[in-house]
Amino acid sequence: GDKIKHLTLLSETADSICIGDIIDKQIRNGNNWSLLPTQAIFASVVPGELMKGHLRQMINFPAWLGKNSNRNHMDRVLQELHVHMRMR
Repeated sequence: GDKIKHLTLLSETADSICIGDIIDKQIRNGNNWSLLPTQAIFASVVPGELMKGHLRQMINFPAWLGKNSNRNHMDRVLQELHVHMRMR
């Protein structure tokens, strides 16, 4: 029923995002910027169209950005610690 349809849409959305990632790698590795519109379609347009109206809760971007920034900061601190530990 409805759950199967929703899971199918989630699967198709994930597939599209994966294709967008593959195209992004081709853009960056091959410096093939003409693929950028195609990448945008697979990475954002198709997922947005497939999932329209299927979000159960509001996305809280400021909170996510804060957590992501903190994680990146901790990654940098760990890298620095690793470098200093290797020097001894």
